[in-house]
Amino acid sequence: MKPRRLAALLMLGVLAATMGLLGYVSGAVKITAKAPTLAITPITDSRDVPISAEIGTTVTDGKITEVLLTDDKGATLEGTMRPDGSAWVPNSPLKHNQAYTVRVTAANDSGKTATQTASFTTMDKPTKRTKTTLYVENNLRFPRFFGGWVIWRRLARVER
Repeated sequence: MKPRRLAALLMLGVLAATMGLLGYVSGAVKITAKAPTLAITPITDSRDVPISAEIGTTVTDGKITEVLLTDDKGATLEGTMRPDGSAWVPNSPLKHNQAYTVRVTAANDSGKTATQTASFTTMDKPTKRTKTTLYVENNLRFPRFFGGWVIWRRLARVER
């Protein structure tokens, strides 16, 4: 064999070996999408969860497609997702001292899904309640009672 031909074959062999070691693949390279990452709150086995609790959601590489909240009898609760996707809000308060299970599913544009499930128990019914009120009045007359005397007082007008 001529030296020039031998050198060309040797270079071709080195090139083929290098491509094989580097994992060269002929044809189109497929890029596979990964499944979404999903986290929910309350976390599983949480206790004393407030009856006003929302199901908090954090998703990367996807969006929430389903939230299913059921009580220990299997009844499904209705609710809506917040516009920003940060939480699912039940339509009514949860019941006191009740076990619930939530299943949240997220999907991405390529059809990959992720599902997470958590079980939690709500708080006991409080034995004492504190009632608070707030009265906001502007430019109104109201009676003030001082030692049996009623004094009418005019509130200062708030200028804008």
